[in-house]
Amino acid sequence: MNLFYVDLVANVVSNFSGMPGRYLRILSGDTDVNFEVRYSNGSIRSTIIPGIGIDLSHPETGEPFKDISFTSSVNQQIRVLISYFPSTDSRLAGDVDVNGVLSVVNAGGLVVENSKLALVAGVPKLVMSADVARLKGSLYFDVPVSIGKTNAVTVADGYPLTANSDWVHENVAELWAVSAVSGNVWIIEDKK
Repeated sequence: MNLFYVDLVANVVSNFSGMPGRYLRILSGDTDVNFEVRYSNGSIRSTIIPGIGIDLSHPETGEPFKDISFTSSVNQQIRVLISYFPSTDSRLAGDVDVNGVLSVVNAGGLVVENSKLALVAGVPKLVMSADVARLKGSLYFDVPVSIGKTNAVTVADGYPLTANSDWVHENVAELWAVSAVSGNVWIIEDKK
C-alpha cells in the first residue's frame, strides 16, 4: 500500500512510474482529478472525485496497473492511496443534507413532562401536539379509545385501543383520541 500527497499544478501532468496497484482512492482534494493508469498493454484515462475509490485492474485481464499520472484543472494538493487490496474509509467527513427531522440521542431527553386530560364522549381530543423536541410519549387510557392523526378521527375509523391500554408515541406528529364514553388519558413525554 502506498499513501502519499501530490501537489498538482493546474494542467500539468504528475507522473508516478513504478507505482503499481489495483485500487486507487483519492482520500482528499479540492476538486475532481484526472488520471491515467498504464498496463503492459494499454492504458485507461478517467476522472475521479476526492473521497472515492476505484478498482483499476485491467478490465479484460485483471492485471494491476504499472504506472499512474494525475492532472487537475486547478492547483491543489491531493492525498492518494494505491493498493493491491480494496480499502474502506469509515471516517465521517463531508456534507450532510437532511430534509425532515434528525435526532441523535444517547441517553434520553433532558425534560420529562406529564399531564392528565379528560376525554368527552364522542369529541376528538388532541392528546399530543406536534413537537419536534419530543423523543417519546407514553399514554395510558382508562376507557376504550380510537386514535388517529387528525381531529377527524372517529370511534369507527381510528386505531382501536381497549380500556386500560398503554400507547407509546415515538413520533413528533400530533395524536388525537376519541372515545364513545368519557374518560381520562395520562401522558408522560420525554423531550430534548
